[in-house]
Amino acid sequence: MDFSSEQETNIELPKNWLGLYSWLIYDASKNLMFCSLCKSYNKQNKFGKEDKSQQYIGTLMKIVFWLAENDVPLSKLSKVIQLCRALECPQLLLISNHITYENHVSGHEMLSAISNSIEETIWKELDEATAFGIMIDKSTDISCEPYLIIYDKDAKSIFELIIGLFDNKGLTNKLMSFASDGASVMLENLTGVALRIKERNKCLFIIHCIAHRLALACNSAEKQVPFCKHVELIMKSVYNFFYNHVFF
Repeated sequence: MDFSSEQETNIELPKNWLGLYSWLIYDASKNLMFCSLCKSYNKQNKFGKEDKSQQYIGTLMKIVFWLAENDVPLSKLSKVIQLCRALECPQLLLISNHITYENHVSGHEMLSAISNSIEETIWKELDEATAFGIMIDKSTDISCEPYLIIYDKDAKSIFELIIGLFDNKGLTNKLMSFASDGASVMLENLTGVALRIKERNKCLFIIHCIAHRLALACNSAEKQVPFCKHVELIMKSVYNFFYNHVFF
């Protein structure tokens, strides 16, 4: 998107960007978005005006996407770009403009734009689908960044979050199956999340995740076999030995 060009365009711009990026301003008469700082200081941004620059930005976004997909922190963005340049990647030109977007801050903005695009695609696919199902489970974050986390552990709160999400998109009536790890808060007979959703959609098909059921079955079976207990004890002892001793 060209933030400095005055040419009119028929491209439909995502208006939610105005809420996400405070530095954006929108000109309805031209259907264009501009960088407010660039406009204030009369700066021209060459990206978007040349095919090579478009390729440059596109390549950066592919790198950012690859980093996210492979759980590599965006702090490594500049190093990965240096490697690509060393390998003579043709799209990573040495841009004469001092704005290069190769720092982790720009990387986060690109990742946010990619995330929004993927989310919009998913919602569009769900809207076009005849029916769909959801799987609910806990997740972990590999990031070392500290966050304040508020946990919703009761069924009512989880139900309201799920239903609110789909109600906002008008898709609750298409939700036909629900799978979870079997926790009581999810599948409890009277007040679990699944039954609360089923009250809204009588056709809901409730599933206890087969992978979790298999894990529970294996765990129960292991407790009945003395040899398995013995092997587990040895493995834990070996682990604890090496964990608690420093070798030089």
